[in-house]
Amino acid sequence: MWFGASELIEGQGGFALGSRGQSLPGWPSTHVVIAAEGGGGQDPLPLCLDLSRSDGVDAPVVEGTFDYGWTFADSDSSVLCFMRRLARRRLRSPE
Repeated sequence: MWFGASELIEGQGGFALGSRGQSLPGWPSTHVVIAAEGGGGQDPLPLCLDLSRSDGVDAPVVEGTFDYGWTFADSDSSVLCFMRRLARRRLRSPE
């Protein structure tokens, strides 16, 4: 599930923000959730912008996993690279 501008704050819920809007411990304040993926009985995992590495125009996309605390791995070096990769995958997949 992708979060549009009107859903961005709500999309932080369960990751960066608790049910009362409080910051959750262990979540980097520079990570903004832009999508959550998963399902099939699994808790969704976040895709985030890592604003600590932003150049002021773009930022890397990282994937979060939770195992006794959050860890993040690079998905793409920028949002533009990430969107290009998604577009190529969509063009190759049969409908």
